[in-house]
Order: sequence, then structure tokens, then C-alpha cells
Amino acid sequence: NEPVNVTQCQAIVSEIGSAGIKSGVEADLLHLGHVYSTSGKMRQALAAVTLSYAIQKPTTGPLSNALIAPLRRIASLCVSQGLLQQADAALAEALQIATIVFAAPHTEIALILSDIGKLRALQAKPKEAQEMLTKALTMLLSILPEVNLDVAAAQYELAGLFLRNGTYEQAVRHYEKALDSRIKLLGEDSVEVIATRYQLANAHVHLDSFDVALDLLDKARASASKRADCTSLVSSCDFGLALLHARQGKLASARDLLAKVAQQKRSLREGLPDLATVTTAQGLLEEQNGGDLSLACNYYKESADVLLKHYGSRHPDYVLSLLSAALAAVSSGALTESEFLVHRALSSTSGSFGVAAKLASVADAYVDADLDEQAVPLYYKALDLAKSSFPADTNCSDGEYESFLEETLEKAEAIAPILTTATVLKRGASSSATETSTKRRRLGAE
Repeated sequence: NEPVNVTQCQAIVSEIGSAGIKSGVEADLLHLGHVYSTSGKMRQALAAVTLSYAIQKPTTGPLSNALIAPLRRIASLCVSQGLLQQADAALAEALQIATIVFAAPHTEIALILSDIGKLRALQAKPKEAQEMLTKALTMLLSILPEVNLDVAAAQYELAGLFLRNGTYEQAVRHYEKALDSRIKLLGEDSVEVIATRYQLANAHVHLDSFDVALDLLDKARASASKRADCTSLVSSCDFGLALLHARQGKLASARDLLAKVAQQKRSLREGLPDLATVTTAQGLLEEQNGGDLSLACNYYKESADVLLKHYGSRHPDYVLSLLSAALAAVSSGALTESEFLVHRALSSTSGSFGVAAKLASVADAYVDADLDEQAVPLYYKALDLAKSSFPADTNCSDGEYESFLEETLEKAEAIAPILTTATVLKRGASSSATETSTKRRRLGAE
């Protein structure tokens, strides 16, 4: 039940000794790993596959290409559990073996480069991710025909990276190529074609090509509805249609679709992270369209509860959901609840620039509600979070960071002297309010 690594498993194999290991057990372990993973027991799956690899790996002599597949599987299982360093080590070893066994360019080398690119994207290293995925696609195109499933998969992954990075035209271009190949090789109703259509629709939504996106989503949903193994893709299409309807001002339809998807996700234990995405969208729909802010607060709280169960209190999205709920609460006049939610959020040790910005927004809402005394410490906490997350947080530029610090400090300093003067007058202190407020501003700046 504990996370394992190759070194531990090699020590186990060494202790048993080759004479004590039954011939063919490595294949049984690989199969057992597959059974565990399909049952959702990822730690046990990782243990089985890693032990299988340790048995196969020779202590001396030449390396075999048979070692590459289990290493890639180990990396995949590590990623599923958030063990990104172990995944990195497994892929590095796989690439080393592949470059020894095969002469470049080779399909196996390209597939490992693609795996590394996807891992770099998860590690928030977009430049390295793009470099690896582009290198993988270029290598595959040099040895395979353009209409090929491996090529289509590489185009799909690169398109996804462009979509996440906001380069929507390039995302569309690569998704269209992947879609064309997959339709020719797999047919209109394959899972891969459905997923590609869905993501292509997302890219077109960002380009405001709503009619194209609507057509793609309708086709994807129609195909997914024909398959018993595509219930999650049906939900994804409904979710995409809901967001599209919201962009088009069809709020009633958007609310109905989101409610339907949320109910589907609640019935599936493995759908919990997706449920948080849906309930967050429900909260945004109410908040940004003059809806019921109390309802928005409840949606955000549900999202936070889901994220807490799935990821724990250190996950930034959990903190963001709590602060979104707090913002909706204070805007609806539920001040006591907003203070409680802010306290919950700040009790977490997790922070990011996004969390800092959201906390500053909550402070702004307190100021609008004439609660300056509650706003000031939130402004200063937002400054601390921003400073602690930069430059590691790649979601903000240098300019955005500097602008945030300057604006937030100005807001805090504009309120602090007023509060300090009121406090001094209440207590009948002998020192001047000006001196006290100057100290407060200096401390805030520091």
C-alpha cells in the first residue's frame, strides 16, 4: 500500500535471489498490475509493475527493449498518483535504454519523448513540454506516414498544450490534423474521435467561433451517446454545451445542463475532481450573470469539499474555492459566513499567485461593505502569498506581479491610516495617529 520505487524492488529481488523467483512471474506481475489499475488500486498496481521490472532488469550484460514498456507503465502509474519525480526517473531510464537499443530516429524513442513532454506540462514547464512534444512529433513524421495513430496522438498532445497555453490557432491546426487521421483510421464513433472533437470545440470557443464549436459538440455527443463506455464523454460534451450556452446568454439552458452533469458526477466516485469543476462553473454562472449569490456560495463550498476529500487541504484549487465562496458570501451580505470561509482558507499552507489575487478580491469586497478593519490584514496576507509564490508560479508575468504588489499595497495603505487614527482616538493614546499610521505603512511596505 505504500509508494514504491525501482531501487526498493531491486533490493527485494536481490534478497530473494534469482533461484527463488519462478520463471514467468514477471509477466504475471504485469498482468496483476493491469488488474489493480483497472480496479482503481493504483498503489498496488505500481508495486506489481515495478517489481516486474526489477525482476526483468539484468544486473550485468546488455539491456533489452522489453524493459521500455514496463518503465513507461511505471511512469504512467506514478503520474496518476502525483509522484512526478519517480515518473521523471522512470522515463529518463526508458529514454536511456531506448537510445542504446535503437538507432534514432525510432518510434519508441519518439513515444518516450512524448511522455516526457506530457510530464513537463504537468510540472508547469510549458517551454520544455513544447520542445519535447514538438521533437516527438517531428521524429514520428520522419519515419511514419502522416495518417498514423501514433502521429495523431502526438498531434493531439501538442494541440492540448497549445490550448492550455492560450495559443488557440495552433491548437485548432493540430487538433484538425489529429481528427482527420483518427476518423480515417478509427471511424466517426471511436472514443479518440469523440475526444478530439470535444477538445477542438473548446479551442474554437476560445476563438469565439461558437457555431463551429456547437456543431463539433453536437457531433461528439451524438457519437458518445451510442457507446456504453462513453458516459463520461457524454457528460463532458454536456458541460461544454453548458459553457457555450452561457457565453451565448442562454442561461436557463446552461443551468439545466450543468445541474444534469453535476448529478451524474455525484453518482460516480471517480468523478469527484470533475464534480469540483462543474460546481465551480455553476458558481461562476450565478456570480457573473446577476444570479443568486447565496447559491453561488453553496456551489463553491461543494467544490471546496470535493477538492479537500480528493487532494487534501494543501491543494491551491481547494483554497481558491473557499475564497470564491467567501467572496460570494460577503457580496450577498452573509458576513459571518464569509469570515469563517476566509479563516478556513488561510489555515491552509497552500498558496499561489491566483490565491493571492482572489484573497485581494475578497478584501476589496470587504471594503465595499464598509468592513475596512477586516480588509487590511487580507491585503497584507495577499502580498505575502504573492511574494512567496513568485517567481516559481509561472501563471503570472513579471509585470502582473509588480502591478499586483503596487496596487494591493496602495489599497492597504489607503485604509490603514484611517483605522489607526480611529483606534488611537478610542484608546485615548498619547502618541499621534500620524506616527502610528506611518509605522503601519512602513511595516506593510517591509
